[in-house]
Amino acid sequence: LKLSTGMGFRSPTPNELWYYEIYGEYSEPVVDSTGDTIDWEIVTVYGSRGNDNIESERSLNFSFTSQCSMNTVRFSIGGFYSTYKNLIQWKEKYIVNADGADSSLWIPENVLSASIFGAFAEIDFQLLQWLDCKLRYNWTLAEDSSGNKLPERPQHFISGNITVKHSFWDEQLSIGIKMEPEYTDCIARAKTNPITYEQYMENVSPGIILDGKMWIRYKDFEFFTKGKNITDNIYELPDGEKSLGKNFHFGIAWNFRN
Repeated sequence: LKLSTGMGFRSPTPNELWYYEIYGEYSEPVVDSTGDTIDWEIVTVYGSRGNDNIESERSLNFSFTSQCSMNTVRFSIGGFYSTYKNLIQWKEKYIVNADGADSSLWIPENVLSASIFGAFAEIDFQLLQWLDCKLRYNWTLAEDSSGNKLPERPQHFISGNITVKHSFWDEQLSIGIKMEPEYTDCIARAKTNPITYEQYMENVSPGIILDGKMWIRYKDFEFFTKGKNITDNIYELPDGEKSLGKNFHFGIAWNFRN
């Protein structure tokens, strides 16, 4: 059984202080009395900017871990609790400008107080000499002092790792395959109503995502292929865009030694 506690301090990063980027705008046509478009008026500007008024983030952290091993099986459980003061969080804000275009900007702000509580369970076992498996489950509850969920922190997260490998010729040649499935659910994501511009939180669930790798290694040379999102799961990213579908990469690696 392991117990730990500590205090944390984080200063704002340069991006959180001074970042500035305008990456899009929304315009409406200006028409004359005949209905012809004579110009375009920028109505809303989209982008992100830093905030040099935010304060440093402070935290108090507690955690415990318990581990048990039997032959080729290892089981771990644990939990943690963290409280934050002035937690730095990026938020979308709609800024009305009477003298020009309105702005919809992502700006970092301080959350006066927040807490994150979580627990995990993990099992790691070797069924055979050439087969390793690992499974982990995380449960997290992240809220501010008003009981509102903190964004981009999944409540349920399951990850796995299945590795099959075999060696030949005194381990000079080896082949292997690794599969890494993940399941993510209940991510609180900040949304903005496109009509009223009111902000609200919505739970999104990317679901099951599968990554993998296959390789052939001879001495210090490795030929491999990696697959990302093999399940071709199209899910929403934090910025509102859609994820890439399945994609594969091929490569050669050389592990040099002194």
